[in-house]
Amino acid sequence: WVVLAAEPLLLVGVDVAAPLGARRTSQSGRSAGAGKALEDIFDSMHSSFTAEEWASIRAPRDPSGQEAVFRTLWSLKEAYVKA
Repeated sequence: WVVLAAEPLLLVGVDVAAPLGARRTSQSGRSAGAGKALEDIFDSMHSSFTAEEWASIRAPRDPSGQEAVFRTLWSLKEAYVKA
């Protein structure tokens, strides 16, 4: 992946997250975070999101949809902090 950002007047922050299928695997052949239930991840990150953000994360009925919203919001937060 390559990211190029230039802005002479504003700060720019970028967070790059590999799609789920493209995550690198460890020597055991399991992807990073493999074996950790989505609910466990959500529990550990509970204080990182507002009630409104959690409502957005929980809105999709399927876990993959919830994870997609979670990863999007987390990437936005990471990019903001990096700016």
